[in-house]
Amino acid sequence: MKRYVRPTLGENLLAQLRANNLEDLYTRLRNQGLSGRTIRHVHARLRTALQWAVDNELILKNVAEQVKAPSIEKKEMLFLSPDAARRFLGATEQNSWGLILRFSLATGLRPEELFGLQWRALNLDDAKRGAARIQKVIVEFAGKGGGWKWHEPKSLKGIRTVFFPSRLVSELKRHRIKQNEQRLKMGCDTHSTMWVGNSARKWPAN
Repeated sequence: MKRYVRPTLGENLLAQLRANNLEDLYTRLRNQGLSGRTIRHVHARLRTALQWAVDNELILKNVAEQVKAPSIEKKEMLFLSPDAARRFLGATEQNSWGLILRFSLATGLRPEELFGLQWRALNLDDAKRGAARIQKVIVEFAGKGGGWKWHEPKSLKGIRTVFFPSRLVSELKRHRIKQNEQRLKMGCDTHSTMWVGNSARKWPAN
């Protein structure tokens, strides 16, 4: 509300607020490059706030009910072709971030899922394929002090098991050994996150 609504509607009295004010707000937000999904969240928050004002007899009606919720645009999903995927994998072989890039390609995880993975979520015991149980995502604090926190996925569909090929199982086992060696050498805790081996930044508790 503070970021998206107040700069435009902050000077308006509640009793003077009209449906066209909200429509103008959504148009401005879309022109600023915000997605339909984000604008829809803004609309939902406004509708809830205005309904509270109605229930407490501060205004007579909820003008957000007169405004159609912004649509969520459908974007075409883009995929690498098999040839492009092979070239991508080849280019990651000598890259220091190669393993995480290969793991990302194999599993299709979102960034917050990928970086939120914990070792205990992985099954590396099957010689034919590995498995990762996605139950948490990691988000960065935007406030003072920074740091990170684990959250539950936004929906039940986000909780799932993904599989990856056996060659990555071997790579991940070697990565874990190397990661722990680096952390011990630097005096860092051997916490359970998979990817950051030598960071001094604040990470959430296990």
